[in-house]
Amino acid sequence: MIGSEIKTFAEAVLDNNVDWSDEFFYQLLNIAKTKLEAKRLWQFLKKLDSSNTASSSAITLPTDLSEEYKILVGTDTEYFPVPFEEQHIYRNSSNRYFLDMANLTIKLLGASIPSKTLYIYYKRFTDDITSSTSPVFPARFHFLLGFYVASIWQGNIDSDDIFARMSPQNRMAAIELENAMEQWDSNLAMRSQNNQVGVANTEVGIDLSQM
Repeated sequence: MIGSEIKTFAEAVLDNNVDWSDEFFYQLLNIAKTKLEAKRLWQFLKKLDSSNTASSSAITLPTDLSEEYKILVGTDTEYFPVPFEEQHIYRNSSNRYFLDMANLTIKLLGASIPSKTLYIYYKRFTDDITSSTSPVFPARFHFLLGFYVASIWQGNIDSDDIFARMSPQNRMAAIELENAMEQWDSNLAMRSQNNQVGVANTEVGIDLSQM
């Protein structure tokens, strides 16, 4: 669904009892998109940047970075985050890094940084939805944004109870759709790990198919 189709659906959810301008609707739509995308590390928001070589200098992060979740130097050496405020404490510690979000940079710490490819795995921000563009996730879940917009319009801005002001039928449809989207995402994550849950400091995970 493109933005204009989501607008038509949201208006139907509200029984066409709305007087929003196009500009205001798309502001609400992108607020709804932001709320949904912020809920978890969705598989469709994962991205890799491997355009830089590791060094001791500050390295510019991708402009669409929301948050990083894995940093590798070369293919086998993982680096771990430290707080921005403790960068001086860990300055000589191997396999550590910190982010400077004000300047959108990453700084690798340690006395010696291998000159290898820097792999930054991160959650991305997505572009605003317009009347002619679509959300980045599958179309069967686009209706969820229409429900979100409707709930915001009805005055409920509490994300923990976002469907509370809807009719019972719309509320149930929205909750079931969101649950289905989360289950789909969880299935993708599990499939990527061969249906295993990783255990810290081990190479072999727990096979959920045997439980």
